[in-house]
Amino acid sequence: LGKWMNALAVRRTGQALTKLMNLQSKTAIRVLPSSRTMMPQQNLLLEQQHNSHDDEGEWDPTQHAYDEEIVDIRLVQPNDTVKVLRGASIPADGVVSHGEMTVDESMITGESVPVLKLPGSIVLGGTVCVEVAEDSAAGFVHVTGVGSSTALAQIVQLVQDAQTRQVPIQSLADTISSVFVPTVCALSLLTYMIWYALCSSGVVPKDWFAEEGAGTFSLMFAIACLVISCPCALGLATPTAVMVGTGVGAAHGILMKGGEALEKASGIDSVVFDKTGTLTKGKPSVTDFFMLPENKFEENHLLWLLASLERNSEHPLAAAVVAYAESNIDDEYLESHSFLNPSSFRALTGRGASGTIDNVKVAVGNRRFATMMKIDIPSHVEENMVQLEQDGKTAILAAFDGVICLVLGIADELKPDAADAIEYLRDTLKVDVWMVTGDNSRTARAISQKLGLSSDRVISEALPVAKVRQVK
Repeated sequence: LGKWMNALAVRRTGQALTKLMNLQSKTAIRVLPSSRTMMPQQNLLLEQQHNSHDDEGEWDPTQHAYDEEIVDIRLVQPNDTVKVLRGASIPADGVVSHGEMTVDESMITGESVPVLKLPGSIVLGGTVCVEVAEDSAAGFVHVTGVGSSTALAQIVQLVQDAQTRQVPIQSLADTISSVFVPTVCALSLLTYMIWYALCSSGVVPKDWFAEEGAGTFSLMFAIACLVISCPCALGLATPTAVMVGTGVGAAHGILMKGGEALEKASGIDSVVFDKTGTLTKGKPSVTDFFMLPENKFEENHLLWLLASLERNSEHPLAAAVVAYAESNIDDEYLESHSFLNPSSFRALTGRGASGTIDNVKVAVGNRRFATMMKIDIPSHVEENMVQLEQDGKTAILAAFDGVICLVLGIADELKPDAADAIEYLRDTLKVDVWMVTGDNSRTARAISQKLGLSSDRVISEALPVAKVRQVK
């Protein structure tokens, strides 16, 4: 019963692990140089393509013909090239070989803002491609790690190791019980035999057991000895404590890896916090909204134009802009102005989007996007952007008819009680508090300043394995 209760508690935390495993793609689109039968002129073109990439030492699926096949993820091997579509999970660890893509890595690194991946960038299996380059419709990844060598598999292994590890105090209880239980059973049997002998020999008066008989009378003493002496509490106390402790923790959003974590909690002298979803809300949102002097539009109309454009983008930052606009536009204005679909809509991976709405050319994106659109960035706009970036935020420009009218700051906001919790741990409980995050150093530094953490207690750009190493 005790082991079943312990397994039940561990299974509760294992549900999060199951969700993590389900994020891994079951299949992959593997691509190879084309070998199809073609017309003579096509064969000549293909031969020229193969010769060109042989000479250069690299085959480029964005330029050369290729065949593709959907294969089971278990058949993908290192050095294979896989095709990644928009919205798909990246099937294995690797390096972007061709094309560009924006990847949501929050489930691995904790980076709340999707990251632009250019050729040569490392990608992790299980992360999600949220955008690809407009001119290629897909990205291509050179596989470097599959199976147990992927970052996702290592995370799973770490959790499984923690779950199968027995609580140290339970080992002690089991050792004691292995000796104590047989001893108690033997004593109980001996008690039965002694009382039965005493009853049979007449030492015990017959009126004591006249109604139930000598056997039943002796059995009552044997059961009393067994119940009083048997170490049931010793065997059940730890599993019960684990089940209750993990249940209460889960109700408050705290997942325990096992009973060992609970046992060691009483002696904690250091706490290592992850950032995304623990200290922060885990979702990008607009934190700063600067209307510049160049703006000639009324605020409601400005927000309406922004939302009309960004509703057509799948990027998480675009969703944050839309949510901000919808919550800040007056209800009366929205009732009379339905959102429109932009004409000439164009979205560039990791840069921005543009389109024409109500005869107004709208462009929203970062510096590189402004440069591509040949939009000048005045010095005071640059100062605003630099200040936002120093605060660990993503700076976004919004231009209307070629003039920058807005600067937006987007960030993963801190939870309201995060700073107070850290202050309580550090000042009242005298606990050494650290923050380890997969975010870049600039964002980590800005967050640590708001939390009152010194820079030597912050570790940034850390993968899960590095986070575990820091805890150890």
